[in-house]
Amino acid sequence: MDKKTVSFRIKYEILDEITRLMPETGAKNMSEFVINALMECLNDEECMKSFDEKMLKQGFSQF
Repeated sequence: MDKKTVSFRIKYEILDEITRLMPETGAKNMSEFVINALMECLNDEECMKSFDEKMLKQGFSQF
């Protein structure tokens, strides 16, 4: 598999998962779902801690 194929597969897997979860969250569209998910994480200390740790591991120390 080349990079483009992998990229498309990941993209469509993510879109499928969002589509599957949208009715459970009450989101009317994908944009609303993504915004709600981001806001949920920003309001959750454990989620932000996990995000910060991942960024540090990847070398993004400015976060």
